[in-house]
Amino acid sequence: MKNIHKRSLAACVGFLTFVICLSALSADPGPERLVSREAVLLVTIPDFQEAKEAFLREPVVRLFEDTAMKSFLDQFDLLADQFLDKALEEMNESIGMDVEELCTLLQGQLTLALFADWDGRDDLQVGMLLLVDCGDEAEKLAMVLDSIGKEISGSGRATRPMTIRGHSFDAAGSVEEGIGKGLVFGQVDSLFIASTSIPPVEVALAGLSGDLSSTLSRDTSFVRIHADRLSGAQVYGWLNFHKVYGYARTAVERMDRELARNPNPIVPKPSSILRGLGFGGIESMAFGYDNTEQGSLIEMSLDIPQDARKGVFEWLTWVDKDVLPPEYIPADVQDFSRSRMDLRKTIENFNRGINELAPGLFAMISMTAGGQQDPEDGIQSNVFDRLGDDIISFGLPPRSSRAADLAQPPLMLLVGSSEPGALVQYCADLVVPIVASMGIFIEKRDFDGHTVYALEQPGITFYFSSDDRYVLVSSEERLMRDYFRKSITSSRRSLRDVEGMAEAVRTVGPDSLGSFYYNDSSDLIGRVWEGLRQNPVWIADFIKELADLDDRQVGDVREFLTKAPVGFSRLPPFNQVAEYFHFNVAGTGSNDHYLSFRIFAPISPELR
Repeated sequence: MKNIHKRSLAACVGFLTFVICLSALSADPGPERLVSREAVLLVTIPDFQEAKEAFLREPVVRLFEDTAMKSFLDQFDLLADQFLDKALEEMNESIGMDVEELCTLLQGQLTLALFADWDGRDDLQVGMLLLVDCGDEAEKLAMVLDSIGKEISGSGRATRPMTIRGHSFDAAGSVEEGIGKGLVFGQVDSLFIASTSIPPVEVALAGLSGDLSSTLSRDTSFVRIHADRLSGAQVYGWLNFHKVYGYARTAVERMDRELARNPNPIVPKPSSILRGLGFGGIESMAFGYDNTEQGSLIEMSLDIPQDARKGVFEWLTWVDKDVLPPEYIPADVQDFSRSRMDLRKTIENFNRGINELAPGLFAMISMTAGGQQDPEDGIQSNVFDRLGDDIISFGLPPRSSRAADLAQPPLMLLVGSSEPGALVQYCADLVVPIVASMGIFIEKRDFDGHTVYALEQPGITFYFSSDDRYVLVSSEERLMRDYFRKSITSSRRSLRDVEGMAEAVRTVGPDSLGSFYYNDSSDLIGRVWEGLRQNPVWIADFIKELADLDDRQVGDVREFLTKAPVGFSRLPPFNQVAEYFHFNVAGTGSNDHYLSFRIFAPISPELR
């Protein structure tokens, strides 16, 4: 009796395992299970309907759905009737189908893959694979393909039937001869497949039947970066950089042979430059877009292991220190950035790298610059050796709505230094006489006990000084004074304490951050918005003031704006739509496998 129960239990487990496996095979397979591992480039929307919903969550899309925008958007109805409808009608006639109906076929994945073949002698051959999953619109897809076949036949171009792994396809051209020689297309259940050669179609069909041996799901580099960076993204792309680098290496080796006929001891071989830059260490590159109820994230990643980072990836040196805004940066700044690049080491690595790449050229440049003549009192010891590992910049909102203030809001740069005062003094002693000989004068001033050098010329104004940690450069005298007085703005709140900042930092910083960026242009956008709303010819007035023109020179612009069919006067007051404009942050990061750059735009609390 016990044996009977055991056999029954084993049978149930086996049946459930079979059902699970069958469900997995019948589910919509992702592009990694259909695209050949020979692909050089992959761009995909794994689920078009999910991506569409994500797109509709974007604040800029929701802005145009706000009832406050109705009066302004109503003006475009007539333009749509006149131009868009006519364009759609012409497009429908040209392809023999309804474009809007075609769009309804996009239910699942939309994938494009590119393939390449080059032996270094003939032209580079490029082919493609297109996958479109139509979900429950398989019957409509069959009708579309039938219509396409009739259109091709009606145009006098011949197609022929072809069977690939038991499935019917139509082919045109010499598709059997290799990449890019023709076109083969067909339907398997709800999946539309088109390619310029047969092998990618064979791999896709094998993937549909469960044979993944030749797909991207067996490519180690793709699998790793997909799991670490792309999983869950609504749109992503992947580049097999190792293959691309192989093509580039083949090309520069051919250049080596051509240059060998007339060698130049100063100029290095192209292959040496390519190898020295360190791009050979990159295995792949990827980007991903992901939108949630908290905001949208765009990420770009380089898969380059730590021990493979040579050339430019070895030259750039970051230290693991705080990249967030210091407490004295106020909450109402327009933008902020901070990088913990070790400038002294980076310049040292750069010089060494250039010397290794082109020793003859580097020696000639060094002699021309005088670097060998006076090493003790030169730029190396007085400037480069005094540079630190902290670079901060921040900008304030425009002081007013005048064109000049909108175009050039106050900016300030802080560069960390071990001896900032001595560095500024050396640069002043070096630069002041040179620019004076050109008729440009730098004035030495005193700001509350701080020495400040001021350059004030038409079109260029800046001030530079130092405190106990930084070399200071400002575009505005007032901002420099306010910095020294510890009152950059009237805000008593630090940028660190802005609502949502902590969450945003966590989103862009899963890796060790080397740089951090913040931007909130809502004040600038608001000023431009109100200018357009209140003044029909605001753009002409802006150009006139900024470029110092007269009324005659902007007369054509004024006339165009006056007669334009769309008027900005119908825009709602900016305070009615301000919630759609929020800050965004970005960061560069690294770990043992990746170098990455992430941009995160959180949705404002009012829209959540």
